[in-house]
Amino acid sequence: MSDIQTLIGEFYHDPEHAEIRVGAVIDALRTQETLYAAWFPATKHYFMTGEFGSRTAVLFSERDCFERFAESCKERDIRISAIPNPAAQRELLFMDLLRCGFQHVMIDYLPRKLVLCIEDLARMPDMSALPLAERPILAPDLTGSLLWFLQQLHTGRADGKQELRLLVTLYHSPLLMPVERTPAGDRIPAAVIDGRKTVRLFTDRREWAAAGTPAQYHPRAVWFHDLQKLLSEGFDAAVINPDTGAELTLDASLLEAAAEAAVGDTQDMVLRSLQFQGEKITITDPDPFPEELAEALRGVLRQHPDVRVAFLRVMKRQNAFCPNYLLIVEGNGTEGKDALFSALARAAAPCADGWSLECVSYENAKMWTKHAKPFYQKKSFFRHR
Repeated sequence: MSDIQTLIGEFYHDPEHAEIRVGAVIDALRTQETLYAAWFPATKHYFMTGEFGSRTAVLFSERDCFERFAESCKERDIRISAIPNPAAQRELLFMDLLRCGFQHVMIDYLPRKLVLCIEDLARMPDMSALPLAERPILAPDLTGSLLWFLQQLHTGRADGKQELRLLVTLYHSPLLMPVERTPAGDRIPAAVIDGRKTVRLFTDRREWAAAGTPAQYHPRAVWFHDLQKLLSEGFDAAVINPDTGAELTLDASLLEAAAEAAVGDTQDMVLRSLQFQGEKITITDPDPFPEELAEALRGVLRQHPDVRVAFLRVMKRQNAFCPNYLLIVEGNGTEGKDALFSALARAAAPCADGWSLECVSYENAKMWTKHAKPFYQKKSFFRHR
């Protein structure tokens, strides 16, 4: 039995000191001479599971443990392999998992397993000062959604709902497009794929390099509406992460489906009273809805009778690295607003999966929410006859 398995066993047998025991496991993960990462050869990327409904990588403290997990996958007609990772490259492994949109890491399989948040192992560097096109990591949620969908597609488990989620994520995510700088201006190189004039796109610089993109090309950050424009002005298709093993080809009909899926629950607007005055943002309904977070927020809101109704949504600023939750409360001035918002932030922290919570209040919140349904509504003790 490996030292990590021993430490996991101590974690389960000593719940009173769980935080200390988890810390010991994390220290061992950082220093153990060799770990093994589950790999999905069909996409040439790390294998994903869906622990806690989130994208989860699987690491193993010993080869035998991987073999047991691989056997269970084989019974479901899923073929995986193991990539050895030496201690000297451990931080690179953790950062690559972050880059690929993993949210959790499962350590081992049998006899015991432990699931950790990826942010317990590595943190995304602050790249807010860099223009989008210069960031080495651009859109991890899109990378992760793409890898999950393609893995499900290869294993025969993909469905329309998963495709829809991927298209909505694409709608809200930036991509890198190669351009060639010429005296006449930037030129977008085209590839002819299956007889169609195709523009190449990448979710980040690592995928850009993996495709062997020529050195004379420079990255330009583009958004969904840029793609729509390209496909209406001469290009027949767009391919995301070409020649990497995890590519997705889009045509005008798929872009239209993405727009319909996102715009159906989406509004583009400017919230003038927020701190980022005048910045264009996108508001969507959470999918899936975070019921644990909502219940924690309800517990606070019930103590404030001046709050009549509250809406929980997801807010994405145009140039922000990742989205956050937006809580919109409606009330008559909302007494003690600062104290209320602080209490809501404290309640949200343990169950917001690392996202921040932004709170705003209005006397008429529905003007900002359109058809969204409130997750909290003050109970009335009087009935109108």
